[in-house]
Amino acid sequence: MRAAGDSRDSGARTVISRHFRAQPLRPAHLDDLEIELLSPYHRALLVCEATTRLIEAHVLEGVRASPTAQYSAPLSMGGDCAQLRVPPGSTVVTRSVDLVGASSGRRYAMARSLLVPGRIPAPLARGIAEEAAGIGSALHACGVESRRELLWYGGEADGTPTRTYRIVIEGEPAILITEWFPAVPG
Repeated sequence: MRAAGDSRDSGARTVISRHFRAQPLRPAHLDDLEIELLSPYHRALLVCEATTRLIEAHVLEGVRASPTAQYSAPLSMGGDCAQLRVPPGSTVVTRSVDLVGASSGRRYAMARSLLVPGRIPAPLARGIAEEAAGIGSALHACGVESRRELLWYGGEADGTPTRTYRIVIEGEPAILITEWFPAVPG
């Protein structure tokens, strides 16, 4: 652990944190990450816009989104409502997936997405249901204009790096995604 005033730690944290627009709103259960101790792979995953593409380039195999759960439910009051700019009680689709190697079956990441149905264009909704590579690939395939806003990052109690970002479509937050990145793949 570095001393509080260590300039290398402060510089590393600043380099990563400047990409996140809501780091002070990070959920309380997430710990600080010692950025300089993360692998280059994990540092890149924290700030990249194409998770699946980066993983594929690193592991040299195709990666697919393997759904583990999907359901509709109302959101309770809290940070998710604020980040999606919806009132408490709004119904969202929660979709959880593992990002797994198409050949190896190895799990490289996990993701949970909250989708606001009224803000998802029909071609994108179909693409998400059909696109094996995940939401990012579905966005690319259907040509929906969007932008990503990195919100916060941190570490789970076991040290697993995580980040949350939202996808904005037609000026409104439409999807809130949290991703977890376990150990560096071989």
